[in-house]
Amino acid sequence: MTNGKTASLAATETRGRSSREIVSNYLDLLSFSQTFGADNRAIRVGSEIALIKPAFEQHNYGDEKAPSLTMNFAKTLMAKRIAILPLLAFLTACSYGPERLHVSLENVIAKPSSHTFAAAVEVSRVRDPVGFISRFPNGGIRDVLAVEARVYLIHVDKASIERVAVFEDYGGIPNPKSASVSGWRDDTLYVTLFGYGGHNSSWNGDQLDDPRYVYYEVPPSGTVQKIESLPENRTRARQTGPLQTPPFLRLGKGHLDVRIGIDDRPGQPNHGAIFSVDPETGQPSLTFLDSPPTTP
Repeated sequence: MTNGKTASLAATETRGRSSREIVSNYLDLLSFSQTFGADNRAIRVGSEIALIKPAFEQHNYGDEKAPSLTMNFAKTLMAKRIAILPLLAFLTACSYGPERLHVSLENVIAKPSSHTFAAAVEVSRVRDPVGFISRFPNGGIRDVLAVEARVYLIHVDKASIERVAVFEDYGGIPNPKSASVSGWRDDTLYVTLFGYGGHNSSWNGDQLDDPRYVYYEVPPSGTVQKIESLPENRTRARQTGPLQTPPFLRLGKGHLDVRIGIDDRPGQPNHGAIFSVDPETGQPSLTFLDSPPTTP
């Protein structure tokens, strides 16, 4: 029951608004409140009803118009609820799936005159985009939770794998992109980490005007040291091409594995092995196609 003071206030606030507009506004609030929480519904719906009832009385709606008005009200309410479904679909579409590992074998280089080579591997924890909006138009961008670069020495003649370096923060590069083993000087291995200073704020791409390079050396002692630049007299073994004098390796890199030819020479039995990185765990392995070679 609305008293005279409330009806007078409602009539003043609804002046210049048609009953259709008031009902439409009420339905908007009702649909929003029912969808996004009951706490706001009681307040918003209650205040709008206080405006609707005096407006109906002002326009002298009689009982004969009540069924038609009720039917229109119900139809409009249904339409409003259906209209909000695309918004809900949009909100649920912008999401990510469960966490998983993403593994990439970045590059490999052989050590001269040996059965040893080095490999750089990137391992990151990511969540893949799910839903149409998140994956449109190019499949979407992964949510990267953490990323690290790992460096391995694979001693084929000893059938062993040695992890010699792990860069958990990618050398402090804000937007890391790649890791690579960059050559040898005697028994010291050199590593390059690359990325950008951040993201372009206008389109969320790489900040191309701020490239970052960080260099490291990995001596036989295993103590990884950051250096200002790479030495110029670095070497690496030729992995394909003309004949070489044993010991040597021929390496064929794939996405997550390396086909290894050991002292391959025409007219002689070929010895081979496969170095691979597990895509789910990031763990490396070395498998021989026959017996391991021995260094002369």
